[in-house]
Amino acid sequence: MSSAVARNTPSLNVPATQNTAPVLEFRCLYTHDLRRKSKRWQDGGLRYHTFNKRIMVYDTAKNYIGDKHWHEDDPIQNGDEMTLDKGVIVQVGEAVGSTETDLTPLFQKKTKESPQREARVQGNVRPGPSMRTGTAGGQTQHRHRPLTALLGTNRGLQGKAVLPTKSPFEAR
Repeated sequence: MSSAVARNTPSLNVPATQNTAPVLEFRCLYTHDLRRKSKRWQDGGLRYHTFNKRIMVYDTAKNYIGDKHWHEDDPIQNGDEMTLDKGVIVQVGEAVGSTETDLTPLFQKKTKESPQREARVQGNVRPGPSMRTGTAGGQTQHRHRPLTALLGTNRGLQGKAVLPTKSPFEAR
């Protein structure tokens, strides 16, 4: 027996051409007391990212508590209860609002360029002496020195007493 329930949540399907996705915000109660019979509930906020179905829980001061990916087909709603990955029980409260998150950084092609290269490309900066690599212009490239050259040779274990080779009786 199934009944249709009308929800006031927006459509959670994001078209491929859209660069923003809604983030639903809820009030919630959370507790770290998993095994305790009388649990101490604390107020918090919950954000549900519709793009990747991620739930993030914060306390009232906006400090991060934990997160989880929502594996259910239905969207999150008032009254749902879940356990986060860090072992926190969360009860979802009433919806507070919704914001739009820009997804363009997720779709941009990532390049592995150094910050110096990015600064040169963006600001047309000529490479200075500290940016040059190689031996052109009479500058030499510094090589890393081995650790033994910096610290010296190994002198044995530090903090251990060295036992004498002769006994006190033999020394007399």
